[in-house]
Amino acid sequence: MRTWLILALAVPALLWTAYWGAAAFAVKQGAERFVQEQRHGDLSSRFAELRIGGFPTDLRFDFEDVQVQDADRLVWSVPVARLSAPAYRPQDVRLDLSGPQKVEGRFGDLDIQAEVFDIGLLFRLAASVPLARVQLIMEAGRLAHASGWRLDAERLLVTFQEPANSAADTAGDLSLYRLGLEGRALDLSGLLIDLPPDYQEITDVTARMGLAFSRPWDRSLLETGPPDLRGLIIDQGQIRFGEATLTLSGQLAVSADGLLSGHVDIELQGWRAVLAAFRQTDFLDPDIADLILDFLGPETDDQEAARVPLQFQDGMVSFGIFTLGFLPPLP
Repeated sequence: MRTWLILALAVPALLWTAYWGAAAFAVKQGAERFVQEQRHGDLSSRFAELRIGGFPTDLRFDFEDVQVQDADRLVWSVPVARLSAPAYRPQDVRLDLSGPQKVEGRFGDLDIQAEVFDIGLLFRLAASVPLARVQLIMEAGRLAHASGWRLDAERLLVTFQEPANSAADTAGDLSLYRLGLEGRALDLSGLLIDLPPDYQEITDVTARMGLAFSRPWDRSLLETGPPDLRGLIIDQGQIRFGEATLTLSGQLAVSADGLLSGHVDIELQGWRAVLAAFRQTDFLDPDIADLILDFLGPETDDQEAARVPLQFQDGMVSFGIFTLGFLPPLP
């Protein structure tokens, strides 16, 4: 009887140990193939050391000195990164990047520091291993540029996922995804130093958008790199700063060259104070400010939201008869 009891306890333990070891070996091999001196389209990556742990409940992989390079555009360096997943659910992955990071590129060096910087990835169990959901959480974060500007954030939450109604929702030849954004206490004082204090902090920001890509986010990126963004639908975006509230919606198409075309409607509550602040600090030419004031109506109640329809055509942004400027192509 005692022998059967020992076997009843030992066999599952041995089987689980064998499963854990096989799963850890498979994930380790896959991680090494993906990261160590590999190219994925324009992306290349490497790391200095990989350690395995977490037995028996988790699969945990600690990378040191990770570097990801996007052709000649940027290099992203992370001293320590932890990739983990429950051993019984290896498609539910967590990437912990808390700590210092550096991005070097043609627009200058950017240092990133956060007390919490977690990325959760959930893959569907299918041959192509499609990405079902990504969630990024950053708390007590700071972005500091080599030129001197910085951006601080108390909390930032970004979600990216397949539409709930269909795991393979498409529009023509495009693959659709949903993007959500929530931010709290974004301090821009190190970036917009000439604006009044009320306009140097975004109290909160939210956005709900649809994104259309040239193909699904799945294992094909290992051979060809990430899919191209082809369009976005802004269902609603809202930014609150000082006494003003800015709301946006619209639809934009992205050309093969990365140029935007379409429209975005902006509603701004407390617009008169914002216009005055931008004019006084030379963010807006006084003559243009006067024309905008006449267009919106000098007698309009400041508490009434002003509607500003923006038109985009191959990167050129216009407001009625005014050309506001040119947006560079998306990377």
